[in-house]
Amino acid sequence: MCAAALIHARVPRLVFGAWDNRWGGVGSLFDFSHDPRINHDLEVISGVMGKASAQLLQRFFRGLRQNSD
Repeated sequence: MCAAALIHARVPRLVFGAWDNRWGGVGSLFDFSHDPRINHDLEVISGVMGKASAQLLQRFFRGLRQNSD
């Protein structure tokens, strides 16, 4: 998901389950949701079904890697 697109579209709330600690735009290396240079407040609700979400993403990308061999 693109945090910048959410901000440009003035989406009021982002709800997600699995964190992306390396590349996520909310609460990782970057945090567009709390950047004082941006004139839009984005409410962030994280960790919703976090473990199940992370497992689903891991299975999906594992399948992509296996199919590309």
